[in-house]
Amino acid sequence: MGTKSALLAITALTTGAVAWMVPGSARAFFSAPLVQCQAVTAPAALSGCGSDPLTSGIASIDDEGDLEVSVSGAAASQSYTVTVVGADGTIKTLPNLTTGTKGNGLLRKAVEFPLGKVGAGNLSLSRAGETQFVTGIAIEASGGVHALADFRPELVSCSAVNVPGTITGCGSDAFKNGQVQFDSVDGDVNVQVEGAAASATYAVVLRSGATDFPLCTLGPTTSMGAGQCTASAIFAAGTIASGLVVLTRDGADQAYSGFRVSLKPRPAPAATAGLVTCLSATFGNPTSSGCGADPLNSGSAVLGKKGVLNVSLNGAAPTTSYEVFFRPINSDGTSDLDTGVAVTTDTSGDGKGSGTIDGATAGTVGSGVFVVKQGETDEFLSGFTIK
Repeated sequence: MGTKSALLAITALTTGAVAWMVPGSARAFFSAPLVQCQAVTAPAALSGCGSDPLTSGIASIDDEGDLEVSVSGAAASQSYTVTVVGADGTIKTLPNLTTGTKGNGLLRKAVEFPLGKVGAGNLSLSRAGETQFVTGIAIEASGGVHALADFRPELVSCSAVNVPGTITGCGSDAFKNGQVQFDSVDGDVNVQVEGAAASATYAVVLRSGATDFPLCTLGPTTSMGAGQCTASAIFAAGTIASGLVVLTRDGADQAYSGFRVSLKPRPAPAATAGLVTCLSATFGNPTSSGCGADPLNSGSAVLGKKGVLNVSLNGAAPTTSYEVFFRPINSDGTSDLDTGVAVTTDTSGDGKGSGTIDGATAGTVGSGVFVVKQGETDEFLSGFTIK
């Protein structure tokens, strides 16, 4: 079996797991453990594998298209090429992952896949011309200390796939939602679909290259196209598997495990910080001169990209009015800028306030701290607490 086919099977399997995390909803999420390519034995061994070590790893793609890949105990101080290998062997290259001196690495890329992208396949990490790690299924060994993550991809319609590319020869069935879950502790599998063909029966297989390993039979579905199938201990303890979960009907592939980007990304704030009491600050040579003594359980100051500042207080002085200022870096407090945001707490000392800061427009760059005052007295500052 070729490397592309092997990786393809793995990718599809990983992707389907995402939707399972929120059954019966439109949310989608692909999440799967990374396993050593050379350790895969089911449904078939993979070719072109390297021998890099790996303690653990996981890869995920959420419904906003955010990508996250992490490894622990891999080869030290190395760069891995990360790819999506599709159901037909097509490859899409993603950003590289670089490990540190202990072989640990993290790749995190917001909106790597834009809205409307539908993927089928597995993620692969390669180095030195060989496939080192792939997303797959890892069943806990007998007497094992702990299992790796479950394999949880979404099921997507074959005809809807556009990452890494479109697929020919698909069946015509649509799938509103679908999920796959392989339990890493006992090897059980659960497959669910919504909005599939009505009164239809699907064969569910794990595909690796030319090998189709039967998992379960799903159906007949309801008049609304809903159905489920389960199977216990599909793989024995200690099995490492990788492949593409495929739903077939009428001689055609109808759905694959993968991911679907269904939500617009949430706008990231321009700045966010916790609030601490002025008196409690001890790091960075602060001075308590001019500090008030109001209590505070927790608080935050979040500045949005459009200049809107949201401030929240919890456990401050009850029934008290506060005003929020911005203190530029290296300022002694004489040049504080009034943000125009006010917070009035209730009888429990909780309160929220928001407003648009004048001058905080696109292209503005600022450095300093937010200061919450009662009158002329500093009560709370943006900062951090290490516990």
